[in-house]
Amino acid sequence: MFIKNNVKFYTHEEVKARMLNTPAKRREYEKFYKSYSVIVKKEIEHEIGEEIRQARKKKGFSQTEFAKRLKTSRPAVSRIENGKQNLTIEYLTKISYALEKPIEIKIHD
Repeated sequence: MFIKNNVKFYTHEEVKARMLNTPAKRREYEKFYKSYSVIVKKEIEHEIGEEIRQARKKKGFSQTEFAKRLKTSRPAVSRIENGKQNLTIEYLTKISYALEKPIEIKIHD
C-alpha cells in the first residue's frame, strides 16, 4: 500500500488477500479461476487454430501437404486447426516458416 494525496492505493495482491480472507472464499475463487482459465484457453486455442486454417487455405495447401511441411501427420494438423493441440512458441515459429508468413501475437485491452 502507498498513500498519495491522502488516498490509499493497494496492489492487486493486497486487495485479493483482503477479499479472500477465509478458506471458503479462497476455495470459491480457485474453483472459478480454474474454470474461467480453461474456457479462455480453449477460446484462444480455437482462434489460433482458425487463423492457421485460413492461412493454410489461402496458401492453397491441403492438410496433408501442410503436414509434410511441418514434418508431422495430417491428424496433427487437424488438431491444430481445431484448437485441440497445445502450441508452443517454437511450434508456432515452425508453422510460420511452413506458411511463409510471420506470426503476430497481440494482447488487447
